Amino acid sequence: MLLKNRFNPTRSTYSGAFLINLIALIIGVVIEIITKGQPIKAPAFPSNLILLIVLFFYPLIVNKIYKDGTAWISSIPMTVATISVYTVLVIVMGSFMQENPNAPQWQKLLGLSHIAQTWYFLFISVLLMTVLSFTILRRLHQLNKIKNISFILNHLGIWVIIASASLGTGDLQRIKLVVAPDNPSNLALNSKNNKVVPLPFSVKLDSFLMKEYHPVMIFVNPTTKQILKEFSDYSEGTEINFHGWHLKVLKYLDKSVEQETSFVPSSKIGAVHSVFLEARKGGNVLRRWISAPELNQKGSLLKLNLLEGIALLPAEVKQYRSKITILPKDKPPIKTIVSVNHPVHYQGWEIYQYDYNEQMGRWSTYSILELVKDPWLIPVYIGVFMLLIGASLLLWFGKFKK
Repeated sequence: MLLKNRFNPTRSTYSGAFLINLIALIIGVVIEIITKGQPIKAPAFPSNLILLIVLFFYPLIVNKIYKDGTAWISSIPMTVATISVYTVLVIVMGSFMQENPNAPQWQKLLGLSHIAQTWYFLFISVLLMTVLSFTILRRLHQLNKIKNISFILNHLGIWVIIASASLGTGDLQRIKLVVAPDNPSNLALNSKNNKVVPLPFSVKLDSFLMKEYHPVMIFVNPTTKQILKEFSDYSEGTEINFHGWHLKVLKYLDKSVEQETSFVPSSKIGAVHSVFLEARKGGNVLRRWISAPELNQKGSLLKLNLLEGIALLPAEVKQYRSKITILPKDKPPIKTIVSVNHPVHYQGWEIYQYDYNEQMGRWSTYSILELVKDPWLIPVYIGVFMLLIGASLLLWFGKFKK
């Protein structure tokens, strides 16, 4: 009788709603532990499309047959409880690094390193979609009111977003492509399963470009290598005072090679950052070049005395990008630039600058691109658009009512 009252639409309680969610969570966690935290393999097309159709139509059939017995599913307590639990899972997901191969074993066992691929997240997601479905069905017969249209659009938008984001992961492709000059490539690698993925086009690297910050200038103990002071903001003409020494930057070269006792500009591979310094203390005046480490070169030091010297740290990366040529099979070549956080869109693929030869640094002879294709992204955008329309109608309705 108690259970019956909990599911009665006129007696629906928050405790009963949270109890249902808690049972779903516990069952999911138990299955997760039994399967040793093995991530659920997301279904791919056409299996995910079939599941989507089932998730869409089964509430219609159930509501038609058991209309009076399903009102509790769309009740306010059930909606609040399910959304609350789903939100908590999303927050937990953001609190732990996902897809982390170095995660502690207990995190892997409980699925905390891959929450979106756990049984308990699946159960709560399906439960939320079910609640949304029956909530939408409850309002369908009241489309003559603007606020109900807004209500349906908002809830249907959330349903579409959750369904597309969850079921679409199986069709998401994330692959790596290594490109080099004079060697077009169309064979990418899926790092998850180590399978080669042929692309319908080839990519060639025209040039790899990197910008670096000025290497940090340091006062250092030449004997102990202890850093006494760092200076990062300097340019030609900058003057620095430290430990009684007066320094002046006479010249700075971002690409240079050593020539006898000096450094001259050069674009050769392995060219280094160099600074021509003047150091004064009392009547003692020193003018020397110092250079930053580059590739296998150690860099040079201006030794002031036994306890003090001036050197440059390795330069840090500011920005890097690749000039590439996309070579379609039956179309003219396309020249473009790919940089970090500025992908190129082509034939449904988002092409990102991913990595380079870190040992060679700015002299890298190849570039690593990441290609991402998500065919379910458009339905997600449609869901967001429905939310925007629903919210706009709700605001307009409120204004009209006033």
